[in-house]
Amino acid sequence: MRSRGELPWLQHLARQLGEPLDQDASRLRELASIYQMHLLQDDAPTRYYLDKQPLNLLFVDLILHLWPQAKIVYCQRSPRDTALSLWMQDFADAQHGYAFDFDDIAAFIEGCTMLMAHWQCHFPHAIHSMRYEDLIAAPDQHLANLAAWIGIDFMYRNALPKPPGSIATASLWQARQPIYTSALGRWRSYLGCIHELERFAE
Repeated sequence: MRSRGELPWLQHLARQLGEPLDQDASRLRELASIYQMHLLQDDAPTRYYLDKQPLNLLFVDLILHLWPQAKIVYCQRSPRDTALSLWMQDFADAQHGYAFDFDDIAAFIEGCTMLMAHWQCHFPHAIHSMRYEDLIAAPDQHLANLAAWIGIDFMYRNALPKPPGSIATASLWQARQPIYTSALGRWRSYLGCIHELERFAE
């Protein structure tokens, strides 16, 4: 398995495709080929590639039309911790412009939750849900469950490969750290001065 970070290509492909999604099988194959060219770089090929672009949740139907065998991992986290993390991150790209305002963050989280509930109803076989808090509490158990669902052998944390030398996402610092618990309930330290966090469910 190899991570390609947060790829922007699905939204570009979606703009090129009309409705309904399956109206032209040859067009679907063409778009899948374009995306795969960005995956297959100059390193050795592998069986699985990981695209962790958060906004891929907008295109789950397109993903599964292009690659019926695709696996969608749906990670959830405390809404207050999520809102605080988003608000404190200085995103450079316009697509995350909502992250500078708590009203916009609340609307975005609500919309994401509703959309993922829709996808889970329509594609239950292709979506695996896991909570951040559960993963931190018992990482080996939940990673083993995830690996079994994907269909790969589970490697314990001490056998996992080191992060790549270059990470070009907003999580570049976190990705280099071992699993840690300090971010759990982090919102509690800020509630006294950021009262907007009260609107998010715990």
